[in-house]
Amino acid sequence: MSTGFLVHLGVSAAPGRDIPALVLTPDDLQRMIDAGLNTAPANMDAAYASSMLTWARQTYEGRMDHSAVTTSTVQDLLGREPIHLDSWAAAHSQELLNQLP
Repeated sequence: MSTGFLVHLGVSAAPGRDIPALVLTPDDLQRMIDAGLNTAPANMDAAYASSMLTWARQTYEGRMDHSAVTTSTVQDLLGREPIHLDSWAAAHSQELLNQLP
């Protein structure tokens, strides 16, 4: 599993510019939600949003880490290798740069 820092490095490498990373634990996100600093998208049911946070927390804590592993699903369904983060970032580097202040 990638850490937030490794993801940050992969996304920053493609455009050749540091892309800031905000790495949050599920508890950090819950505190932000409780403080009104973050909300689920308006079109998302509250119970569904809550269950997503529960899933993220359980995965983070290792209780559902079976869902955080690489599988053969892309290969099985699409018949090709999956696109890795560094390749995706290279293909979308201008979009990433456009989101920076």
